[in-house]
Amino acid sequence: MTAMGPRRLVTSLAFVWRASPREAGALLSCLILQGIVPAALIWITKTVIDLLALAVSAGSFEPSRLLSLTLMWIAGLLLESSLAPWTAAIQGSLNEKLTAQVNLSLMAKADSLPDLSAFESSDFYDDLQLLRDQAAYQPVNLLVYTTNGLREIVVVGSVLLLLGSIALWLPLLIMAASLPHALVLFRLQRLSWETMVWKSPNARLMQYLSSLLLTDQHAKEARLYRYGPWLMNRYQAAFEDTHEATRRVRVRQSAWSNALTGVSALGNGFAFYWVASRAALGHVGPGSVVLLVQSLLYVQQNLLLLTQDVTMLQDTLRYFSKLTDFLAYEPPMATADSTNPVPRLGTRGTELKDVSFAYPDGREALHNVSLTLAPGQVTALVGENGAGKSTIAKLLARFYDPSDGVVLVEGQDLRTLDLSEWRDGIGAIFQDFGRYQLTLEENITLAAEPLTPENAAETLRLSGLEDVAERLEEGIRSRLGKQFGGTELSGGEWQKVALARALARRHRSHLLILDEPSSSFDPRSEHALYAQFAELAYGVTTLLITHRLGSVRMADTIHVLKEGRLIESGTHDELMLQDAHYATLWHMQAESYQDPQPNGYPSAS
Repeated sequence: MTAMGPRRLVTSLAFVWRASPREAGALLSCLILQGIVPAALIWITKTVIDLLALAVSAGSFEPSRLLSLTLMWIAGLLLESSLAPWTAAIQGSLNEKLTAQVNLSLMAKADSLPDLSAFESSDFYDDLQLLRDQAAYQPVNLLVYTTNGLREIVVVGSVLLLLGSIALWLPLLIMAASLPHALVLFRLQRLSWETMVWKSPNARLMQYLSSLLLTDQHAKEARLYRYGPWLMNRYQAAFEDTHEATRRVRVRQSAWSNALTGVSALGNGFAFYWVASRAALGHVGPGSVVLLVQSLLYVQQNLLLLTQDVTMLQDTLRYFSKLTDFLAYEPPMATADSTNPVPRLGTRGTELKDVSFAYPDGREALHNVSLTLAPGQVTALVGENGAGKSTIAKLLARFYDPSDGVVLVEGQDLRTLDLSEWRDGIGAIFQDFGRYQLTLEENITLAAEPLTPENAAETLRLSGLEDVAERLEEGIRSRLGKQFGGTELSGGEWQKVALARALARRHRSHLLILDEPSSSFDPRSEHALYAQFAELAYGVTTLLITHRLGSVRMADTIHVLKEGRLIESGTHDELMLQDAHYATLWHMQAESYQDPQPNGYPSAS
């Protein structure tokens, strides 16, 4: 075990205790009893043999003592057999609670992070994915390996105490003969494990290559491009490289094991000869020989099992160490003092004042941007991909704080306002909207109160989901997505569900953010959406982000972004009169909708 091992083990077992102190205590008691019973049975056997030998040599027999020893032996067997199912039952229950506790801890910590910076840090996100993926089995492994190890330690310790009753130096000899073998075996097994799992990038590559053919995500391209044989060859090459590395470790393991087995055999053989000779001279009873033989078997067997369990435990301890670090992570965004109530938007609205922003990787997304979202009006952001439009939406939702400048709400710094209250008043659809494998209603409300019939009808109508809800067998209570046997929707229909999610809270929203709300719509659906846009955004401060300029003509104000800078602002007519970047983009898009020429290309007129 590494130097950090004991601390890691204590920290990891703290999770077990918190999962269920009573069951953890009961399991500990069962394990200690399970470890003591073998030593007790060995002692009873030794005593019975000595009793019988005395009866033969002295000609006297004590039936009552033999009966009491027999009853003790039966009690030991019954205790040993009855402890096994109870231990398994307690461990199973504790496994479930520990796994649930780990998953809930991960979920709670991830949910508590106020901003997105952690999720855009590759190291943090890699750790989070590993913790999530291994949460299904690492808590179970922790209990299995530690309980097995504890039981094995108690067995070895109690048996060595019995050997000490023959001669105090005997346990020391047995351990001196057995420990080098166990320690070297542990080191080599750990090296083999690390070579296969931790030190070989091929292991991760093999997992990735197999997933390309074993999941539905790439099924279409796998069949179209027929790259299956190529992937399998890559997998085979990675496997052979990894297998060769582990084969060399196994050869070393076998060689060292054979050499040290000889040392162990010599030590055990000396102990056997000494005890047997002492029994022949009458200094100890013949039962001591049986005690020694059984004890040697238990010590060697349990030391070997302990070595394997400790080896496997290393990976689990690394997991819980990473889990502890994750739960202790402090986000850079300060929210502790952000408890001021959110002012009602009515005069100054929401402003970005000299705002600049760079992502954690150093990429600058905005530079010195100032603009205002007037209360109750529609403000549009347009520009080419990468211009910074979506970054402004993230700043308004306070997924990030500006690198420079400030976001003001009715003149107050957004960072000083109650973050939960501010977000409760935002309805939003983002480009990477969620597709939840839940019912249609749950997709729209996401744990909010169920939709009233009136609100449901209005939300379905405004989002264009009326036809979808009507064709579903159970209406808005139908499950969506194929993962749990629901109905799969098209990309445009899923986007309508995301739009409905934003619109369902619009009556209590102070800000509605629509980031490319129709990017997956067909032309008819997109036309229907913008035809009723005035009703959709009525009375709500609305931010519309799009690169389709035909949809922003109704906006009260249009801001044009280019490479993170605000370069133009005005209404559609004002921007067309300026005949600058917006007008250029407008004409380019307008030309693409002209009737195509006989050669198949759009007219340039």
